[in-house]
Amino acid sequence: MNKRVFAGIAVCLFLVSLTQPAFYTDASPKDGWSSAVFLFLFGWLGLAMGSLAAVAWLANPLFITALVLFLKNRKMAMLIAIVATLLALSFLFMKTIVVSERPSYARITEYKAGYWLWLTSIAALAVFTIACRNVPVRQTPSAPQASSPDSL
Repeated sequence: MNKRVFAGIAVCLFLVSLTQPAFYTDASPKDGWSSAVFLFLFGWLGLAMGSLAAVAWLANPLFITALVLFLKNRKMAMLIAIVATLLALSFLFMKTIVVSERPSYARITEYKAGYWLWLTSIAALAVFTIACRNVPVRQTPSAPQASSPDSL
């Protein structure tokens, strides 16, 4: 299979994850802070508030970086994708999440499809970078060169 197909699979999983709730909390409403698109766009703010759970958000820019490097045949893609996977997995060990600007915290009660699809997309990219570490991206065929009179 082509590296672009593998990259497409990881990106599709990532994009689908953004359509699903990521987790539920014991705050009201229980899904008030779990919009995956919201978390993707604004999760970095949790870092500014000192939320340890927000460290997992750093998997997003690492995923994008690894994806680009994977398509450019850079060996560093594998290491970055593995680190992104570990950061995404770290969210499973978090018990609370920031749920307001104060900041106040709520207990994470359930991981939903958005989180699992997000984790799967990042882990899939890591697996693909390992499996394809020596496979170049397939180039599109170039137009045939006109033969010169000297080559006849």
